[in-house]
Amino acid sequence: YAFYDADALTALTLPKSVTSVGDYAFGDCDALSDVTWKGMCERIPYGAFYECESLTSFETPESVWLIDGYAFYGCTRLASLDLGEIRQIGECAFYGCSALGAVSLPSSALIVGMGAFAKASALSDVKLGKGVRDIDDAAFAEIPSLTEISFPKALRRIGAGAFSGCTSLLSVSFQKGITEIGDGAFYGCSRLSALSLPNTLRSVGARAFEDCVALASVRFGDGLLSLGEAAFYRCRSLTSVVLPDSLTVIGDYLFVGCEYLTSVTLGREVSQIGKGAFAKCYRLESVVLPDTLLRIADEAFMECYELKRICYRGDTDTYSEILVGSENDALSQASVIYRYRD
Repeated sequence: YAFYDADALTALTLPKSVTSVGDYAFGDCDALSDVTWKGMCERIPYGAFYECESLTSFETPESVWLIDGYAFYGCTRLASLDLGEIRQIGECAFYGCSALGAVSLPSSALIVGMGAFAKASALSDVKLGKGVRDIDDAAFAEIPSLTEISFPKALRRIGAGAFSGCTSLLSVSFQKGITEIGDGAFYGCSRLSALSLPNTLRSVGARAFEDCVALASVRFGDGLLSLGEAAFYRCRSLTSVVLPDSLTVIGDYLFVGCEYLTSVTLGREVSQIGKGAFAKCYRLESVVLPDTLLRIADEAFMECYELKRICYRGDTDTYSEILVGSENDALSQASVIYRYRD
């Protein structure tokens, strides 16, 4: 807190001889607009320029590998940013930097911390370095100007809510290598229209794509093991779904409210369909069920008024053994085709 709340401070130069700066050293210096950081520090400390509302640009020296948490939190006029050779961006480091229009992460960057760029409302151009392997929770949440994002091959995890509320996001490009998409990762990305999920992806979290109302096409990779509760809740533009054989359980409320969904093909190893999984899919006409299916939970096909055809891969005996919960009247009203083959 060396110069915290120093209202008269307008310019700052740190010489090369400086190797360490304390947390919140220049925090809340409202008039600070010009910073030249030549110091040979390895980190920009926690809260270093917290709410320095007049700061317009920053060039990170090559010696710095970490921009620590809240370092530039609330720097609402920060419009130009050079990230040098950093390896990690800490929690909420650039949260609310509403003048920042573009960010280019260097190839050295590995981790983007929780809420790192959240509510940087003008951010429309994000380039992730080829080394980024982890995007933490809410890292790019609530950025209405962001229209597209391409993920590098090194990326393994996208955290919970990482891109939630990015209402202008039109396209995302995944590479082979990613294994996890967290809870609510793309919640409310209302203009996202298509997804192609690679074979390396193992899990998609609860509500990951909830309220992606323009999402019309999803290609699921063959390695998918888990789809979380309500992962595609109210994705009302989806018209057909083909799930991979690797998926053995259809989670609760998975596709509830996908009102334009007309056909569903379940993988050949599914044993259970969860509660409300396809409820209120008003236009669902046909569904392909595997002979491994043991249980259909309550309300799984509730209010599927247009369901006409069930294509079952087994025989009449195994079909009659499936345990069917309540509020699934649509199943009894549809015709069943036994020993179905693609």
